[in-house]
Amino acid sequence: MGEESDFGAAVAARLKAGSRNDYELVQRLVVRAQKTQNWVYGDMLMRIVWALLPDEAQDGIAAQKGTLSAEIEQSPGARIRTALRERLGYDIFFAWFASVQFTGCDGKTATFSVPVKFLATWIKSHYQDDLMACVRSVHPTVERVEIRTP
Repeated sequence: MGEESDFGAAVAARLKAGSRNDYELVQRLVVRAQKTQNWVYGDMLMRIVWALLPDEAQDGIAAQKGTLSAEIEQSPGARIRTALRERLGYDIFFAWFASVQFTGCDGKTATFSVPVKFLATWIKSHYQDDLMACVRSVHPTVERVEIRTP
């Protein structure tokens, strides 16, 4: 992980300094991630985005880990999110599932909402089994997971 983190931090520093070449590199990584659905490109992008965040923002995000109120923690969506965080780890959860919203379950299908199609496709192709396992820990009768975009 160190090499990828160093890469992300280096690219982010050059982007902050106005490097056109690194801006184009990020564009190419986004296109490759979308076309190939290769997790390596997506992870590189997330490391670059994380490195671009000010230290205060990184500290604030890290401080939020595990701070849900007891009432919210009891909701099915919160229990699924907790299971995902525990199963996948903090970094992967916040990279790919932070904006995922549980919208409901009809007994057989659990439905989630994500803001962009790329995220839905990525989760389906890389984390479908993990998501299903976490949903079934809360809703054992679920047979499929549906991820929708606006």
